[in-house]
Amino acid sequence: MDARNGVQGCSISVSRLWVSLALGFVLVGCSDIQEQAPISHLTVQDDFAREVLERKEGANYCKPEGLIKDSCCDFKTVDDLNQEILPDLNKLLETPFFSHFKLNLHKTCPFWNANELCSKVDCKVSTLDRSEVPEPWLPDDPLGSINFEPIPFGSKKTERCTFTDKDFCVLEDEESLDGEYVNLLKNPERFTGYAGDSSAKVWRSIYEENCFGILNNLNGDNLFLNSDNTNNVCSEKRIFYRIVSGLHASISTHICDQYFNSTSGQWERNLECFVSRVGSFPDRLENMYFDYVILLRAITKVSRYLKNYSYCGSEPEQDKLIKKHLARISKTTRSCPDTFDEKALFQGDDAKSLKTQFKEHFRNITRVMDCIGCQKCRLWGKIQTGGVGTALKILFSYEEKSLNPKKNPNLFQKTEIVALLNTFGRLSESIAAVERFRELYQKRQSMEYTPGFKDKALEMFISTRDAIVKRSVAWADLLCERIPALKLYRQMLRSSFKPLGF
Repeated sequence: MDARNGVQGCSISVSRLWVSLALGFVLVGCSDIQEQAPISHLTVQDDFAREVLERKEGANYCKPEGLIKDSCCDFKTVDDLNQEILPDLNKLLETPFFSHFKLNLHKTCPFWNANELCSKVDCKVSTLDRSEVPEPWLPDDPLGSINFEPIPFGSKKTERCTFTDKDFCVLEDEESLDGEYVNLLKNPERFTGYAGDSSAKVWRSIYEENCFGILNNLNGDNLFLNSDNTNNVCSEKRIFYRIVSGLHASISTHICDQYFNSTSGQWERNLECFVSRVGSFPDRLENMYFDYVILLRAITKVSRYLKNYSYCGSEPEQDKLIKKHLARISKTTRSCPDTFDEKALFQGDDAKSLKTQFKEHFRNITRVMDCIGCQKCRLWGKIQTGGVGTALKILFSYEEKSLNPKKNPNLFQKTEIVALLNTFGRLSESIAAVERFRELYQKRQSMEYTPGFKDKALEMFISTRDAIVKRSVAWADLLCERIPALKLYRQMLRSSFKPLGF
């Protein structure tokens, strides 16, 4: 037996085992590889998905086009405004005032027993200790009124509801002893792996129990409706559903835009994820744009209040920087007509009772956030439902002339203002992500039709496979040399596999 046959004999079983495992890993990785492949094989509402992802000649915006339903704005206007606003908005959200958020992450679920904690690393939130909190926000008490000690997840009883008649959400109590500061820049919203029954139960509770009975006939995992399902309900109830649906679509877009590829170990955009969750569905995409329009109108309406608000009184330079970016954003938002007419709602005979129901239902949704088992999802769920709730408060609880911080300085808590702008930032990123996915789609399509691309891909696969096999054989051979028991095992396996031609 020559040296080559010796290696083959010694490692015949072990090497083939590792080859099988290696091929298994390749096959497992195919799910991720497939997600990154050209998606010319789309099967779900193909035409609409392609219209979203493919540019029209001479245009730099996606379909659907025209007016966004229930608004005074069209898709192209939103895309153009967002492109102009986003740079200043990102700079604004990087400032300490808007990047540090105080909240209680440890309330128990008020609706069902939901204290299960997601154990995945990406589900965890890193909170700040006392030394990391900007000095202006530290309590006067030298011992501190903020609890900086780690608290077991879900161990705190739900505190008394904190809201007034004008509020559309249950507010985070800024004076709570259980509040913790979080640096949002260090805890970005992205894919965490949180899914399954716990996640589905949260969304089902939101849709089935708080959307005015619109979703009584839900089937399977489909938590979205087509526009035909909402045509027979009043405008207020339809708009409520659309706000929730748009927020859901926006969150799904964030997850797909910041998706963890387990094969490469990198955070990257997942085109298949976007297409299957949002891009193939006209209503989901339109509702996401609709939420942007709602937030845009609220920020425009409250712009004078924000202009005169004291952000960092003890740090004039920070205050000046914040107001500079806000002034640029406000200038852009005010350059176009109103995007939403809030005065058209709550005008009928049942306006008062309908408005009360609207508030109560959305407050319930903000409380459902305490039922989320993933800390990071809970964090961003609280921020974004709080931000939408603040926008609704601006639109439906105040006349524009009353939004003056000098005459009415206590209309909004700091957490409301921070949540409002961060939620607008999240929606802004979602709109921008549609363009990024469109570019990725175009790139994949061009690669698919590049001459020789498939041959190069096959060559790369064969090269990778051969490298895996070579390493497996060498490693198995080393084991055989160092572990005497394997030599006897080798002989037994050789005898067993020889009739099969191995």
